Formats: sequence, structure tokens, C-alpha cells
Amino acid sequence: MSHRKQEPGPRRSRGPLDLLWGIWTLALVSLCGLLVVPVGSLAAPGSTIRLVIDGEPAHVNPLLDPDLWGHRIAHDLVCEPLIRRIETPEGPSYEGVLAERFRLDRDGRGLDLWLRKGVRFHDGRPLGAYDVQLSLQMVLASEHNAPQTRSLLRDVARIVKNGNESIHIDLRRGSTQILDALSQLSIVPSAHFPDGRLVQKPWNRKPICTGPYRLTEWKRGSHITLQKFAGYWGRPPGADELRFVISADSAKGLQLLRHGQAEGLLRVPLRYLPDLVQPAIDRGRWQKLDPLASQLVLLLWNGRHPLLGQAQVRRALASLLDRQKLLRDARMGQGSLDVLFQAGPRLTATESMALLDAVAPRAAPGSVRLWQGRPLNLKLLIPQGSTELVDLATRLAEALIPAGIKLEPDIQDMSSLWAKLRRGAFDVALIGWGYTGSDRLFDPEPLLRLAYPDSHSLWQSLVGKLSDWQHSGDPRALSELWQREEPLTLLYRPRQILLLQPSVRAQIKGDFVDLRSLQLAGP
Repeated sequence: MSHRKQEPGPRRSRGPLDLLWGIWTLALVSLCGLLVVPVGSLAAPGSTIRLVIDGEPAHVNPLLDPDLWGHRIAHDLVCEPLIRRIETPEGPSYEGVLAERFRLDRDGRGLDLWLRKGVRFHDGRPLGAYDVQLSLQMVLASEHNAPQTRSLLRDVARIVKNGNESIHIDLRRGSTQILDALSQLSIVPSAHFPDGRLVQKPWNRKPICTGPYRLTEWKRGSHITLQKFAGYWGRPPGADELRFVISADSAKGLQLLRHGQAEGLLRVPLRYLPDLVQPAIDRGRWQKLDPLASQLVLLLWNGRHPLLGQAQVRRALASLLDRQKLLRDARMGQGSLDVLFQAGPRLTATESMALLDAVAPRAAPGSVRLWQGRPLNLKLLIPQGSTELVDLATRLAEALIPAGIKLEPDIQDMSSLWAKLRRGAFDVALIGWGYTGSDRLFDPEPLLRLAYPDSHSLWQSLVGKLSDWQHSGDPRALSELWQREEPLTLLYRPRQILLLQPSVRAQIKGDFVDLRSLQLAGP
């Protein structure tokens, strides 16, 4: 069959009406171009809240030892605990999350938890008792990989699964501390941990849990995105999407907030506070939140050092440090000297010098001290990337110069720093030690294990006292020990400075902003 080409008809000349019609058509097409936008941009204004963080998480597994931003992003947003601690004027109370209800035995040595029905993981699998049992058992088995998290369950003797809907936990001693601990431990899906181990899992970067948000994207060096989980069992979160913008450059993070390219800055560099940040807050441009962080800045003395292994030397050095001045100079006073258990009255400068003269005399009046015939130089380990700790190290060194002791900063990346701590290859370490939950969940034992060998006399005095304090909440016995031994020196507890745009509504939850409650105010 042949195909005939259609011949064009005769051309008609364009008149004024045709020209006017063409102009109207062009204008209509242009207007439609302005109105037609991509589907993704039709979301409600402010459905995405962008939050700037100053570091990239190593992982987002909340059952491994806390990685500051990894834990903030994962715990209670992507993954959830069995119960949640609520601060009230009368004291702490607890509400069920993945556990619909729970009951602590009268003697405090047993806990029953009944799981909430209808809860599903982000991949559609239903939550069951085995998921809870395996999550807690993996923590119990992580003494080497996650000793800090493992310490939360120090009193757990046995975890028993009763069918698929309840769990019973046997405890070695009666206490309500287990409720605090469970509020900080998320439940993970057993299907993604077939070998019962927490480490070296793809899940640690792509978590699947039961929370109100699911992690949808992690672009290295750029951002981590959480999106609202449509199948969430409980009350939906305030925003459709949370995007954590990674910006190691603090000046850039502040610039993003200033130009409206972010709704929140989750850690504000203190050096910008007086000149740039506070004036903007006073004008109502930003809102500032400053809860006390679950973190302690401390000096860890190496008990293996023949000089620092002596309690009187540690006491003398600690007494030479003006903690109030250090807090004021290093953090502009943004923190607290209330550091859980206080040491007793400090030695006077004269008493400290006399103790040091007895073990490390000066070469001459006013000169350096000698130890084993050499000038006394102490290496101070500092984690790389913390301008606050580097600045604080300078001030610590200045404070010890009059005593004839040279404190030499040694800045190390985190992996090298922890490797040196584990080997005992240090004299003193300056650390910002983070923990989660209530003060009673602070556990210095993993740090002390790095600094004091099992044969050290400190452990004879310490046995039982840490555990007694964590269970009773009475710090007196531990404070007496600290006064006598000074195993590590607690300097201060920082305040966490956060900035939010005025349009963001937020609630303080314990030591941080409740990120699941973040939402933009209506017009």
C-alpha cells in the first residue's frame, strides 16, 4: 500500500486579529508555566525542617556506644525504647512506648513488660517479643564493642520471653534504675541481626525500626534525611521531614541559619555568642534554647604513671585548677559546676605545693619540678576538632605553670586518641564524656578501666560504691571516695546552646530538644 504525502494548502496572510490571538496565547502559556510546578514542591510550606549539625555520625545504631549525633538522630526518632522517662516537678515518671504497660516487682528484682499490639517495623514486620529479647541480649554481649551501653544492663541476670507479647527481666538487685536504663535502649529488628551481633552491619547506616521517622537518605558529608513513617502506630510527628545538614564549618552553619536555608542550628559555637548570636536573639530574629547537656568535661589521670598513680598528687593538681574560672574563660560561663558528685574541700595552694614538693621537688625556687632527675612534662591528650577543649587545654597548662609543671597538649583524631587510651599511652586526657538519660546513668567505670589497672589500689576502695550510687541516687559515699582519691577530675557540665528560627515550635525534653515535636507555626 502506497503512502501519499499530504500537500500543504495555500498560505493565508496573518491579519490583526491573528496577531492579537497569538499574543494572548503566548501570555496564557507563560502564566501556566508559572503555575505548573513539580509535584514535590506542592508539599505544605515548612513540611521539611532543616537542622544543622557540626559533625557526621560514625553510625546511627543507638545500641552501640553513643555517637552524639548518631544517637540524637536515631533514638526515639527512627528507633524507639520500651518505655520513656518523663521529667516532672515531683520527680521522674515513666510511660510505655513499645511496652503498652509494665510492672516492677515490689522487691525491685523483676520487671514484666507487655508489648503494644499493632506495632510494625518500617519494613512491615510486626514487633515481637524476640526482637526485644535479642536487642537486650546483644547489649549484654557487647562488653568489648559497647562497654558504656553495656553498663546500663549491669544488673540484668536473665531475659525471658513469655510467648510473643511479653518479656520478663530478672535483676540481681532491687532497684528502679532498670527503668532509666530501658528508656535509653532502643529495640531493633531481630531479622537484621541474624548472628546476634551489633557491629559490622549494613543496618548501622540504614536502620529499620518502629519510630515516627524512617531514614531515607544519608549522603556522606552533606545530609541525613528522615521522612515521616506513614504506618507509625502512635501520634504522628510534627514535621513531614527532618533533614540534618552536616556542616563541620561552624561559620557556614550559622550562615545557613542567617540566610533562611536552615530552621535550626543544633550546636552554636560559643565564640559567636556575644557579638553575632546574642544581638540577633535580642532582636527576636532567632530563639535560643540552652538545656544542660548530658556531658561532663573531665581530666583523666593515668594511674599507671608512677607519679600520677598517687592519690595525693592527683588531689594536689586538681586543687590548683580554678574550675569556676575555667568555665568562665572556656565557655563564657555557659555550664554548671554541679557535676554529679562533688569532691570535698579543696586543698589550699600552700598545701598543694607542699605535697608536690615532697614527691617532685623544684630544681630551684620558682623553677620547674623534677621527676626522676628530669623536668616534669605531662602529655595532655585532646580530641581533634573541639575548639573548646583545645582552648581549655591552653588554660589548664597556664594554671600549672606556677607549680613548675609543664602540660603539653597532644591533639589526636578520635580513633588515635582512643587507641592511646586503651594502651595506657598517655599521662593526662581531656575528654568531653557524653552519656544519655538521667545523671544516675553516668558511669565513669569504663573511663577508669582505661586509666587504672586491675591491680591498682583504687579498685579496693571503689568496689560497690559506683553501683550503690547508681541504684540509690545518694552520692555521699562516692563523693567521700572522690575527695580522697581524685581518680578523675570533673571540671564542669556544659550547656547545649541551640538556635531555632522564630517560626519553629519546640519542646525541651530532658537534656535536649524533643525533635519529634518540632513543627512550624501556622500563618
